[in-house]
Amino acid sequence: QSVLPKAKLGVKTAQKAIRDETSDARNAAYSKAYESEIDLFSDEGQTLFSMQKRLNPSTVSAAKRLAREEGKLSDFAQSYRVPAPTAEDPLATEVVQMPTVRGWDYITRSLNDVAYGAEGRGSMGGFTQKGLSAKKLSQEVRDTLASAAPEYGEALKIAADPIVRTQGVKLGSNILNDRTSLEEVVDWVEGRTEKEMDAVREGLAIEINNVISKVKKSLAAPDMDEARSATALFKKLSSDNSLSKLRTIM
Repeated sequence: QSVLPKAKLGVKTAQKAIRDETSDARNAAYSKAYESEIDLFSDEGQTLFSMQKRLNPSTVSAAKRLAREEGKLSDFAQSYRVPAPTAEDPLATEVVQMPTVRGWDYITRSLNDVAYGAEGRGSMGGFTQKGLSAKKLSQEVRDTLASAAPEYGEALKIAADPIVRTQGVKLGSNILNDRTSLEEVVDWVEGRTEKEMDAVREGLAIEINNVISKVKKSLAAPDMDEARSATALFKKLSSDNSLSKLRTIM
């Protein structure tokens, strides 16, 4: 039996199917997670609070813009009263703010936009230093938030993060491309769920179907350009570099 899933018509079709498939479950799970509160005085709460200093202001602005567009800006952050003793008043307090579960989730999306956007990708297909930093920070925030708010961790499991899965489809469709490095593939698959890995395999299946389609077309109506293209793709599929990347995702 093939280890590759049945391929959709194309990358965009596969990505849309993922979003549609997870829509109801995702919405229900995230709604429940967004209602939960973060205990600022827990270890995880303190870790998240300190993480605010590591965020680029433009990342937070982008996350707030998303919240505003969805009409959820008022639920982006919450206030906490914390001890702030002084020599004059040892019992003094002050009010500090920290993103809510929703706010932190939007921040992870903003970080992923940086990681997988133009600024985050290098000319050779890997991550730039900025992209790698944003990707790692997003994962760190997500993991800490899942510990601080178990409902959020459950939402991640139920929803299987369609954003990451759609990125997986795209990665899989580009895996035979020389610009997609083995290092990038190895880095991407680390810590992924089985559903996220299936998305990569589906992207690969789509690309392989494209190769087969071109070969059939060149055989049916011989065309030198089509034939050369098909031959080149088959060579890529059987190259040591491609085989190493394929082993990584299987």
